[in-house]
Amino acid sequence: MVSRPLSSTLKILTAAVIVGTSLSPSTATAAGAAERNAVPPVVFDKGNLIVAPLMRGENGQVESLEMGWVDKTDLSDYRWYAPEQAVLHLTEREFDTSLGAYRTADADFLFPPTPGKRDEYLNGDAGRVLFGMSLASGTSVNPFNGVGPNAAYQADIDDAERPARFTLRDCSTEAAGTLRVPDGFAHAWDCAQARDGDPQPPMTGAKNGDTVKVLHATAPGVYCLTIDLDVLSARNGTVWDAATYTIVVGQEVPDDLRPCAQVGVAPPDDVDPGPGEPGERPWATITEGHHDLRAGIVDNELTLGVNAELTPWDEVVIARTPPAATVPPPTSMSDLTAIGPEGTPYWYFPISSSRENYVWPGFSTESLDADQLRSPLTFSLNGFTRDGVLNPEDTDVALVSTASPLRNRSWFNTRLGTPSAFQIGARAHAHPLWAFTRPGVYCLSISVTGQLADGHWSGDTGLLTMVVGDHEDPESVAPCAQQDITVPEPVAPSVPAPVSPDRHIADEPHSTRNVALASYLHDGELEVVADVAGTVAEPDTYVDVERVVFRPDSPRGDGTWRDATSMVLDTGGITPADVAPGTAVTLSLGEVAGPGTFRYENISDPVSPRGLSSADPALTSTELPIASRAGTTWWDFSAAGVYCVPLTWSATLPGGQPTSVTKTLTFLAGPGDSTSPGHIDAGDVVPCADGTGPGTSVPMAPEAPEASADGTTVSVSWNAPADGGFPITGYGVTLTPESGEPLIRAVTGDVRSADFTEVPAGTWTATVNAVNAVGPSESSAPSAPVLVTASPPGPSPGPSPGPSPDPAPDPAPGPGPHPDPAPPAAGPGPVGTDGGTVNGGTTGGPDMNGGPGTNGGGLARTGTEIGRVLALAALLLSTGAGLVLWRRTRREHAV
Repeated sequence: MVSRPLSSTLKILTAAVIVGTSLSPSTATAAGAAERNAVPPVVFDKGNLIVAPLMRGENGQVESLEMGWVDKTDLSDYRWYAPEQAVLHLTEREFDTSLGAYRTADADFLFPPTPGKRDEYLNGDAGRVLFGMSLASGTSVNPFNGVGPNAAYQADIDDAERPARFTLRDCSTEAAGTLRVPDGFAHAWDCAQARDGDPQPPMTGAKNGDTVKVLHATAPGVYCLTIDLDVLSARNGTVWDAATYTIVVGQEVPDDLRPCAQVGVAPPDDVDPGPGEPGERPWATITEGHHDLRAGIVDNELTLGVNAELTPWDEVVIARTPPAATVPPPTSMSDLTAIGPEGTPYWYFPISSSRENYVWPGFSTESLDADQLRSPLTFSLNGFTRDGVLNPEDTDVALVSTASPLRNRSWFNTRLGTPSAFQIGARAHAHPLWAFTRPGVYCLSISVTGQLADGHWSGDTGLLTMVVGDHEDPESVAPCAQQDITVPEPVAPSVPAPVSPDRHIADEPHSTRNVALASYLHDGELEVVADVAGTVAEPDTYVDVERVVFRPDSPRGDGTWRDATSMVLDTGGITPADVAPGTAVTLSLGEVAGPGTFRYENISDPVSPRGLSSADPALTSTELPIASRAGTTWWDFSAAGVYCVPLTWSATLPGGQPTSVTKTLTFLAGPGDSTSPGHIDAGDVVPCADGTGPGTSVPMAPEAPEASADGTTVSVSWNAPADGGFPITGYGVTLTPESGEPLIRAVTGDVRSADFTEVPAGTWTATVNAVNAVGPSESSAPSAPVLVTASPPGPSPGPSPGPSPDPAPDPAPGPGPHPDPAPPAAGPGPVGTDGGTVNGGTTGGPDMNGGPGTNGGGLARTGTEIGRVLALAALLLSTGAGLVLWRRTRREHAV
């Protein structure tokens, strides 16, 4: 332990800082004791003054420290003072009449941070005091902190097993009252109790930034506070110092005031040795604070360790958990049944700091930049022992990222078997909830794998030792690797036999939806099945992946449709022994059929651009790490409708032979709510593997319709064509004159006639196209011409109601306003402000260029691009992938 009793060494220091000298993080100017005594103390009656050390050491390692004051009023110019060189003065400006006491501000007034708020409070004639305690080791600038004088030691402090501790050791005053320093809602330092040298409870000091503390004095006077600091260096163990500080309250500061005499105190008996003094135990026991299981690169290979210095797991034990909890009844806001059924007891490491300062371990890849990797990193739980028993049946381990029962929200979960894996990208840092259903000493076999920038696959495996629940002496527990405990490599699971229903529709609510595309390799053959069990509690339910209709039903602001995180690419059925060393599974994209483009993306992938895209020839294949689980995936479609997406999984066997399997996936993009216009019933969709494909999924073009004229009314009728394997959901009918603009009518699928009323005089022909779930057909040949001999009265034509189906709760798509407006869908052409548009014409309202609409509600005038209009108007009837002709403001759903 490195310590310095001030009573004997304060006056012979040779490394200090001249009073008020500006500090950089790496320099300090020497001043002897004589110089200190020769300079009157600086009196601070406003500004940001903190109790902080000045650290010393080499190579970023704290070897010693000296307690003092730091003036950080100017965040760009920190100034350090020895305790006898500065006095803090609480003037009448700090008097709170409502309390009848002097009180400095807490940090609340700083929020929300606005420019100038802090400076205005601390400076000027009405400037106030902001007090605190800190290690002054901040390395970045923000509205509350600058780069501290101890920034060079930040990594050494941050990697320590516990935070620093400030303790009030003694207090003396002749004042009639007392001075307190509250610590939140827990306890307070109180001079009245510390006058006899009775130490007050320690307060945690911030590793980075500052901890703002309130000074609360009940009476004027001079208060002498002796405060010690116990810092744990990750490399040198405990570093300690103490100093006596002078605080003047209320009264004027006499010109001849001398700072309080330094009170000699010895280091407390319970100052624990750090890693630099492990005694006879060649390991460290972590029982407090924030620590991360890190992956880094050492000698061009992935390496596991603890914290930034990558301390090997065989030198570390993580211990001390809160009291056991039980799985509560699930609610809409929180569901922990991924850990176990309601009422299951569990022990855990928390996800954040706590007043009791339990250890809270996380995962970090902050040591790695994206340009060092070509794949996400996969962390895998291969198996575990509890109290020496391998994978006990009565025990489960779960790492839960959110309070959700979904399988893809469990990073590790032995209820689903082992290996259990998750992916994480570069420069990431996260804290899941570690849950264990039994107390005991756990040895967790955890691996990390990934592809490095040079293209080779790398990995590391370690045994992580965790003491869970009450233990008589957790520090006596040696790391599992030092106990010669081993966990066997996982065995490749058998290929499940999927059921093959007519179809499985993946449209469960998002709270329970989860489909894993699970790949297996057995006897040299690849196989891919779909596990459609959504929650951890559900048993595995395997179906033929080509019988699943996937439902990307989350709308995006750009008109696309997305499935976000409910589809998982799982290669847990393939072990390293199944494939050639240093290889992965390749996922390739074939020719996509559908009304738009397809894009797959794994957001943890460090490579950019990444994934698969039917619109980008450079994105036709991507690699999947083996024994992994990609749960942060996006599956995007540029327009609503049915898509056939062929995917090929391929791998290289240990002998060099290739193996592959191709599966054609069926996606139905668009609104999942049956009450939404444009909704397609997934039960009407035939899986692509049953023959749906390019050129065959849309209906055949209808035969030429029949048309007849009666005055100014033109009637059109037709026969239904072949439906292409999908039910016909509507028709687009177009009446075209010899010259001028055509008239368009859209009708539902069970209607095969339409009447156009008040048609202008002239010769007209009719064409029809049919629409199913995939899209519109080609237009029919034109009908025989019909002659309208009289012009209708009024300024514009309009339709007759025509035949229509019986009213239904879900209105048939068609132009015109509706009391239940629907969102505009993606597609060409502007959307009118009161009734919709179709490429240049409007219905029931003004067009986007300010021109009048038809005011007919059923007909639309178009420009020259009639071919596009026909396809678009027809597509509206079934998919909603064109324009939906109702007015509605759609709220964008963020994913």
